[in-house]
Amino acid sequence: MKFRFEGNISDIMPGVQLLLPELGIEISEDGIPVHVEGSKGDLEVGFEGSQAYIRYGRKHQFFRGLGLLIQHSRKSDSFHIQEKQQFDNIGPMFDLSRNAVLTVDSFKLMLNKMALMGMSTVMLYMEDTYEIADEPYFGYMRGRYSHEELKEIDDYADQFGIEAFPSIQTLAHLEEFLKWEPVRHYKDTKGALLVGSEQTHSLIERMIDAASAPFRSKKIHDTALQVCKKEGIREVYATMWGDDGNEGNPFAALLGLQLYAEHAYTEEKPTQAGRSSTSVTAV
Repeated sequence: MKFRFEGNISDIMPGVQLLLPELGIEISEDGIPVHVEGSKGDLEVGFEGSQAYIRYGRKHQFFRGLGLLIQHSRKSDSFHIQEKQQFDNIGPMFDLSRNAVLTVDSFKLMLNKMALMGMSTVMLYMEDTYEIADEPYFGYMRGRYSHEELKEIDDYADQFGIEAFPSIQTLAHLEEFLKWEPVRHYKDTKGALLVGSEQTHSLIERMIDAASAPFRSKKIHDTALQVCKKEGIREVYATMWGDDGNEGNPFAALLGLQLYAEHAYTEEKPTQAGRSSTSVTAV
């Protein structure tokens, strides 16, 4: 399929270009015109006659709209879809602390999928899998990310309007770091830092600085919270753990993440996995 995007498109075209192979479409001057414009918050996608439109309130919504447009254009040449985002922010937390971390290329592939789902944020849970200057045993033999790699992930996510930020531990769950003899001065128990030590205090400050520096976001997390619409929580995160011998392929979680995305765009409970609960009006 060929498309031609018109309107206020400068901010979204870098992300569109990244998704062309994923969607199996081309951009061409003789393609179907797609008018892109802002809305007051709702996402609207439609096809009327020989042209299509996507209206969105926030950047990440456009890419969900793009996915919906491609999906429904392959089945119909006349439709209108309108969705209202149910949460201020929605996205997963990736466990990057069990065995090897996702490569940057694999993370980008996941971000492609998330963009088409309409996710707006992603947390990177890193216990010791990022670099700290002058701490060679922090993340040693663990596939830790460099500053440059984390910045590359953040830059890539930003093209889809997805806010990336770190989730770290600043007291416990640091067994893989504290097992090394040269850092015993930081250690209290097996996985806990020695509270009250000046050396520990300095380490924690450097942990926070190192983990947050590669990201645009000012957010940094070290906890997780289950939420639901009824409680009025406005930000929700899916936790994708691989845990102590039960590690699984993170791509196997995509179907569950899709259902998670449907909850974010549906006032009631989605009727089934996928997009069956989306309001689609034939015109």
